[in-house]
Amino acid sequence: QRCGRARPARLDRVAGRAGLRRHRCAQRQRGAGHAQRRADRWAAVHRGSIAAYAVALAPAALILAHVIGRVCACAVLARLSYVRDDASGKSKPLAESMRAGELMFVLLTLLGTLALVCLWQPQALGHAGAALILSAICTFGVARQMLRRIGGFTGDALGAVEQVGECAVLLAFASPFFGQLFVS
Repeated sequence: QRCGRARPARLDRVAGRAGLRRHRCAQRQRGAGHAQRRADRWAAVHRGSIAAYAVALAPAALILAHVIGRVCACAVLARLSYVRDDASGKSKPLAESMRAGELMFVLLTLLGTLALVCLWQPQALGHAGAALILSAICTFGVARQMLRRIGGFTGDALGAVEQVGECAVLLAFASPFFGQLFVS
């Protein structure tokens, strides 16, 4: 049975007779309801997809990524020593003046931001807990490598720690699995 259209030359060259059969069957199956079926499939995919899930939590993810990334850098700043000897380093004055009280202020800022975000978007609670754990693990790993390779930190190393912390938070928010953690 012919479907009323000329046979595409491309199918003859590329796929041969089997490709032509698939092409004809697909044309026959497309009827008046083809557009509706495609729209229903599209809606079903996006209703429960990771993309739609991540878009709903995007504001919370971006806010927490910024804050947690900076907290990771402050934690490294407080625990490791600055390694450049010359005065040209921009991080040296900051590194010498970091005290425990300032680190406590940073941690209280983190807790306040977490509380506000979780009150604003309660479904972000599991992701926020996972983001804290994942960013702490990543920060510990990067700090350990910095200590082993260069003996402390530089400004570039602090920037790298901050970026790794932000990426860890965004990864935690992108996964729907982490939404089930820490929630009863």
